[in-house]
Amino acid sequence: MADYKSKRGKVSYSVICDTHGYPWGTQEADFDLGDNTNTYPNPVSFEPIMAPRARKLAILGNHDIAQLLVESGLQIEKNDEAPVTMPDDKEWRRLQEYADHKHRVYVFGTDSAKTFHYYIIPKKQILEIAERLLTLEEDWDVIVLTHPPLYPIHENAGSCYKRWDRVDESLRNAENEPASNYFNSPRMLMRVLTAFQEKGKVELGGKVYDYSDKTSNNVIGCFCGHIHNSVKCAVSLSDYDGEEGSSNTKIYMQAFPTNGSNESIPENAHNPGMYIPDKCFISIDFDNKTVNGRSYVNPSDEWVIENIHHGKPLCDRAIGQYTFSQESNLVPKFYRGLCIGWTNGSNPLVIYGSNMHSTGGVLVKGLNKYVDFLRFSASGLLKYYVERGHTEQRIIPDFDTAKISFVSDHGVHWVFRGGRLVYVDRVKK
Repeated sequence: MADYKSKRGKVSYSVICDTHGYPWGTQEADFDLGDNTNTYPNPVSFEPIMAPRARKLAILGNHDIAQLLVESGLQIEKNDEAPVTMPDDKEWRRLQEYADHKHRVYVFGTDSAKTFHYYIIPKKQILEIAERLLTLEEDWDVIVLTHPPLYPIHENAGSCYKRWDRVDESLRNAENEPASNYFNSPRMLMRVLTAFQEKGKVELGGKVYDYSDKTSNNVIGCFCGHIHNSVKCAVSLSDYDGEEGSSNTKIYMQAFPTNGSNESIPENAHNPGMYIPDKCFISIDFDNKTVNGRSYVNPSDEWVIENIHHGKPLCDRAIGQYTFSQESNLVPKFYRGLCIGWTNGSNPLVIYGSNMHSTGGVLVKGLNKYVDFLRFSASGLLKYYVERGHTEQRIIPDFDTAKISFVSDHGVHWVFRGGRLVYVDRVKK
């Protein structure tokens, strides 16, 4: 579609999404697509939001929004029982923009979550994108980043379509909710991107945006996270409910898997179920006009869906705060001293304990107290304890530097320094 006059070569941008602050995820990338912080609206495991580790641009996910609501003193639930009402034009971080002048790629990072279970792109940001596209010079291409997917519903694609643009909270998830109410803001954004891709016009808010002079500009694609799976597709405006008969011009879209990884260590190896930290990429080939091997000028209708939610089942256990309890038969797993979750049974390569709880508590050196529970933060560091006979959870003093050691009931000697496991072995009898 575009007649490139000068741009050649390749460029690749690294992406992370949905690590949820857990230690096995990749910690740094060019673009952060949201939910890469210690965010979980739960009073037991609450920790302050962390600064995103994005070199170029970072957007917020729905977990990040939930944490911001908690920090703002607003009640938030991880369900639909107590929705938090926010103005539709609420901007958490405003529209973000990154310009790669060397490769002439312009990236938009949108606010795309309003509350934990309510997704919307503020109309103001869509109008800002439409306006900015008018000023792009020749050969500048466009990338759009959101947290939830922009593509409409597709079998097994995890589009979470009923979360977009709720018109009436009383109808959320109801079967009789009009389908045309879904995807109001994604549909508006698609009108803009389609007009830009077609070198045509679009009318929004009483203004006509004319892109007829953008003869060498293209939409590279729309990229997201949120669903913890890998999806590659291309959709048109006519694919959205209520837009039948509209343009059939396809826009490439891709959702990335959680933690920026699609690989896990085999179950019979050390630390089974652990992600191998690795980034995902937006890799563009300007000579062949492809992104991640798919054409962005005339993208294929094929949907490629890899349901790899959290990789292996054992990774699903590494969620929230971890605890060694007398009742539990789960064994903690560690990677580089960080607790990454649990597994059933012991690992043949390392001796782990199933709990560190006794009837009278465990004497913990460094605390010089008997404790009933020791718990890990969402970052995998040993950080909390509950003193014998108490219920209140406390932070280990100077946990990030302190040396903590104890012998659990079954004769395993544990030593942590700075919250990390540095030594574990059975006590010699």
